[in-house]
Amino acid sequence: MENTEKKTFTASAELCNIDGQTKFSNRLEIAPDGSVMIHQIDIGQAPDKFCNADDNEYWVEVPAAAKDALLFALLKDKYAGNPGAVTDFEKYLIQHGIPQKTDFWVSFD
Repeated sequence: MENTEKKTFTASAELCNIDGQTKFSNRLEIAPDGSVMIHQIDIGQAPDKFCNADDNEYWVEVPAAAKDALLFALLKDKYAGNPGAVTDFEKYLIQHGIPQKTDFWVSFD
C-alpha cells in the first residue's frame, strides 16, 4: 500500500543526495509539532538486494520535548575543548542569520 499522505514541515533541508545504482537521500526536518527528524530514502540496488523492495525509508525522530537536550548535546560536541567557543559560536549565529545577543563584563582592580 502506498503512503499518499503529504507531510508538511516548518523547516526542511536536504543533507545528502547521492545518485548511483542506489540513490541515497537524507533530509533534516522540523515538524509543526516541534519534533526534529532526519529521514533517509534509499532507492535502487541496495533495498532490492537487502529487503527485496524498490525502496527503503528510515528515520530517527526527536520529540519536541527533547529538543533542548538535543541542542545541548550538539553544541557541547561542536565546541568542547575550543578556547574560542564564544567567538566561534557568535560567528556561526551571524553566518546563519540566527538572532543573538552579545554582551561582556570587565573587572578592574
